[in-house]
Amino acid sequence: MAKAQLKILFNTMAGNRFGSGHICRCLNLANAMKKINDSGILFVTSQTGQEIIDGQFSSQVVSEKSSYEILRSIFEDFKPDIIVYDIVDVEEEYIAKTALKDALKVVFDYYHLNTRLKSADIVFN
Repeated sequence: MAKAQLKILFNTMAGNRFGSGHICRCLNLANAMKKINDSGILFVTSQTGQEIIDGQFSSQVVSEKSSYEILRSIFEDFKPDIIVYDIVDVEEEYIAKTALKDALKVVFDYYHLNTRLKSADIVFN
């Protein structure tokens, strides 16, 4: 079977106390995708996240307080086909202001039960 030609961007954060599970979940997904995907995988993550990734994949370190414009610029430079957001309490505005129109947007851990996430294509909670 020929490998797919998709670019996948994982946007996930980890701190000293929380988030390492999000990074590990994304690493597992990235490793599975690498078996069928021949193009590129990029992690946009925190310094702690980059330490967990430990060179397994390309990564770009950002602060949790990075502006939407900085994140959007990174996303536009990479031109992903799929953006995976795995961030605690991600908000609609964050996805709407960072996502690229043509990319498939996948969100993990969305727990706002009374609110539908309109900016995402696939949502797991």
